[in-house]
Amino acid sequence: MKHKWIFALSWGLLVGTATAEMVGFWNFDGGSTANSISGHTDLVGGGTYFLENDIFTAAGGYLSGGSNAANLPTGTSPYTVSVFLNTTTTTNCDLVSWGNNTYSNSTGFRLDNDGVNIREYWWGIDFTANTTVTPANSGTWNHIVIGSEGNNQLVFLNGQRIGTNTPSSTHNQRNESFYIGSRHAPSANLTGSMDDVSIYNTCLLHSEIIDLSASRYNNLVGWWNTADVSDNTNIVDRVGGISKTTAELQNLSVDSSKQTLLYNGATQAASTEFRLFDRVLTASEKTYYQGQMASGHSYTLQTGDGPLSTATGTTTWVQNGTATFDSSVTTSPLGLYVGGNTDSSVVNMNTSKINAANMMLVLAGGTLNLVGDTTTSSFTAISVNFTRTLNIDGGSFEVQAKNNYGSGTDSTLAYLNLQGGSRVTVSSGSATTGYMRIGDNGTGEANFVLNGGTVNSTQIHVGDHSANSTVGVLTVNGGTLTLSGELVIGQNAATGYFYMNGGTVESGNLSVGRNASSGTLTQTGGIVNASTLTVGHSGTDKQGAGTVLLNTLNVGSQDHAAENTVNLSGAVVVNQGTLTVDTLNIHTSSVNVRDTLQVHKLTGATTSNLQFTSLGANPNQSTLAMINALATGDAPTYSGNFAFTPAVLQIGVDENELTTFTIDGDYTQSANTTLEININALDNTWDKLFVTEGNTLNFAGTLDLILGDAGESLYAFQLFDGTIASTFSQILVNGAAASDRWNFSGLNAGGNGIVTFNNTPEPSSWILLLLALAGAYRRRRFC
Repeated sequence: MKHKWIFALSWGLLVGTATAEMVGFWNFDGGSTANSISGHTDLVGGGTYFLENDIFTAAGGYLSGGSNAANLPTGTSPYTVSVFLNTTTTTNCDLVSWGNNTYSNSTGFRLDNDGVNIREYWWGIDFTANTTVTPANSGTWNHIVIGSEGNNQLVFLNGQRIGTNTPSSTHNQRNESFYIGSRHAPSANLTGSMDDVSIYNTCLLHSEIIDLSASRYNNLVGWWNTADVSDNTNIVDRVGGISKTTAELQNLSVDSSKQTLLYNGATQAASTEFRLFDRVLTASEKTYYQGQMASGHSYTLQTGDGPLSTATGTTTWVQNGTATFDSSVTTSPLGLYVGGNTDSSVVNMNTSKINAANMMLVLAGGTLNLVGDTTTSSFTAISVNFTRTLNIDGGSFEVQAKNNYGSGTDSTLAYLNLQGGSRVTVSSGSATTGYMRIGDNGTGEANFVLNGGTVNSTQIHVGDHSANSTVGVLTVNGGTLTLSGELVIGQNAATGYFYMNGGTVESGNLSVGRNASSGTLTQTGGIVNASTLTVGHSGTDKQGAGTVLLNTLNVGSQDHAAENTVNLSGAVVVNQGTLTVDTLNIHTSSVNVRDTLQVHKLTGATTSNLQFTSLGANPNQSTLAMINALATGDAPTYSGNFAFTPAVLQIGVDENELTTFTIDGDYTQSANTTLEININALDNTWDKLFVTEGNTLNFAGTLDLILGDAGESLYAFQLFDGTIASTFSQILVNGAAASDRWNFSGLNAGGNGIVTFNNTPEPSSWILLLLALAGAYRRRRFC
């Protein structure tokens, strides 16, 4: 890659071109410790370490090699060392080093004594950079880089240059005693995980370091540059360490529906740089990256206060001071960087300029404020339409508007609408907005991705008000999303997708598929907390098509308050976690439980059809828990047919809770199921799975009756009322203090459906027990 740099850096003026040759890359894929550049495999492990999931994880472990590990920089040669690190250590540990323990003869870097700061290590000529924004031991993946240009020491964290130093003595490094996760003796061994360790015999440009760091959140999976090698036969990509020849790159083909391949020539055969993204880039991203890879692309550094300095075709980089980007700036940059230096910087951008740059990147130390037009007193920011790309990695982004709705203040938050083709990524740092729409009108797909950091908003609608097939996608991989209002996935003829893979989401009402729209929530990890869940339902005239695939969703505070409600007409699948709700309203669809569903109250319409199924290898692990600590009159009522297939249905799970689960319809329980009832002694009141008269009870599974305190006078459970044709499989009685005091006669066809246990034995109990009951657990079949 060749960039023209036309700004003065703190360590001197950099003008011209730079070529980098990669001399070492270790990605540990497949458990290998081979150098992807040289192919050397002579690294030897020590201490406790693991090579699994294609990363290097150690608990006081390390890898070591001699002078053959790589063609390491020596003497005063420049270098760059790049690693991805995940650790929570609170002691010093070394990451990469080579040389010996003689004054100035060592090269490497380590975490300082508390594990927080980063020290570039020259053995007696050391420089420690403070990680004030993100501690190096934060327990998340951080990108850490050290470099040397001349006799200058440079340290970077997640794309931000956090320190520079020019020692008085000259560096004289040696190609020997190479270590990953330790140094020399060895000592100060690694505790944590490392991946993608790379070494260059030149000092990479700051923009290249940013691109390396950004690969973890922008899906850059391959970056080949022929300048990295001298013979063009073993070009190793800077991101993943995958080797390609020039011929292979010139003929590289990808699936354009899932990936994007960019190159810097008119054709692949005429290109020297290739970038492969594991997703389809937006139009603005393609424009930005193609311009960045072009030989004439330049970076214009702005320092100090004043209007934004721009030049057509350049990326403007505001590294300190406060810049104003408003209507007075007549030209627009291809890209806008804010922050990334040791100083703080602020850009106040007018709402009319939000789409001026194809790519906006806010790094640590940078703040991007989207503000209303301060020259117009009547400005009303009902919506700000965004169609470009914004990446927040360590800095902060805030949407403000003057006189929002004509009556607010300068700090009132405006609406931010992400329309087709837009993409916002928050990897660290923060974003604050008012009402945000993701996929609002326009065409194409709008994305909001949270990998880390924090996002605060009043409410978010994903897929909203679309007449042109706009798709909105919200993806949470980490971090925290906090909403003071609602989160809606799919609304008003739009399509919304919410992928919850990690992190935490806190919201009020969570609606999936509302007002005749299609919404899908897929959760594979993380925690979602909401006061209300509504799936595919918004009144009787606007049914949606919502689908929820859950891991763990908490609805309400679980204090049995009526406002903590789940309204369903779409489908809910609990995959490998728990859906816990207070009130469940079933309307037209089904709930498929593959793990645990806890319901404190159940109501529904006559057209309902509730199904509980398990599709896993062990179907008996699925559990539906019906819980109710309210008065009898507020007990769960369900109108409609109830189909119950392999799983466990629990009634009255918590001891001393009264539960009545009324089904005004047919109840069907298949084989390999268990109906588990907590029977409580409450003065002639009892738990009930109440199937009303005139309906059919088909029971082919197991009834497991669990007693509480056997010293009480009466236990009872009622399964139906009146004459019902019924068939039962087996009954388990668990916890009976006296095995001869059960009366099952009420379960016979034509009986009252009541099972009782008394402290005083009855003759009928003796007869039934002789037929079937024997021991603490009893089984009986009825026909």
